[in-house]
Amino acid sequence: LTLLREPEFLAIAAIKFASGMSFATVLLALALYTDQFAVSGGVAGLFGTVYAVVRLLLVLPVGRYIDLGDAKRYLVTGVILNGAVLVAYTFVGAAWHVIVLRIFQSAGATILIIGGTAVVGEIAPEEERGLWIGTHNQIGSAASLSGDLAGGALLYSAGFTPTYAVLV
Repeated sequence: LTLLREPEFLAIAAIKFASGMSFATVLLALALYTDQFAVSGGVAGLFGTVYAVVRLLLVLPVGRYIDLGDAKRYLVTGVILNGAVLVAYTFVGAAWHVIVLRIFQSAGATILIIGGTAVVGEIAPEEERGLWIGTHNQIGSAASLSGDLAGGALLYSAGFTPTYAVLV
């Protein structure tokens, strides 16, 4: 908890928390989209498959670009992309919209995960780098739980648009 007193770490931790909560909430929303659009198991499977394929294709190049560039700039790009995806989720009207958004969500998440870890590694004192990165990842785990609980409650009680508004 003492790391949360570091303003730069706190900012990155807030990004990690928001993105983790958003990811977990969208996972719950995928089940609702499956019901809403009465899609087959194959189409529902694409909701996860496109996410995984995009991550597979982007992890190495994104990591390389972040190594060569300004990790903080990439992190901000990831935040903007993820915010735009959440806004776009409010306009979903068909299963193919979900598939396209999952592609962009995966790209944004990849940038956030790699960029956030790189920035934490840059700002952490060398002798505490493992602690800082571990704490950063722990915040992501707490965010996933929050997304499951709070995001799920919001989805089921208020619907898609208010939930995505809170996440943005």
